[in-house]
Amino acid sequence: MKWILLSVVLFPIVELILFLTVGKAIGVLWTLGLILVSGIVGIYLVRTVGIQAFKELPKQIERGEHPANTVVDGVLIGIGAVLVLLPGFLTDVIGITLLLAPTRKLYRPAINRFIQRKIRKGNIIVVR
Repeated sequence: MKWILLSVVLFPIVELILFLTVGKAIGVLWTLGLILVSGIVGIYLVRTVGIQAFKELPKQIERGEHPANTVVDGVLIGIGAVLVLLPGFLTDVIGITLLLAPTRKLYRPAINRFIQRKIRKGNIIVVR
């Protein structure tokens, strides 16, 4: 819970510093244009990657495969979508890394550990 509060306070500060630094380096209009372009690229990735992930889930279940990674990927894609839609350089970078499969795989072990910890504590109940 502390890390959530810390991130809520630090993210806007870091984003503001990045806006000011980039704006000073390349100009205000170019900075705004860069944010707009990154948002458009992010929306394109959300549409293509998100649709692909949600099409894969029923196929895995139909084949009798365990869809855990696909479900985690779906959650990460959803988080990435929200981050890409927020204006800012840091949120765009993190959001795009959540949308791209090679970098999304880097987040998956941490998410799986988090879920396993919640299951062990009884905060998440698994029904089979």
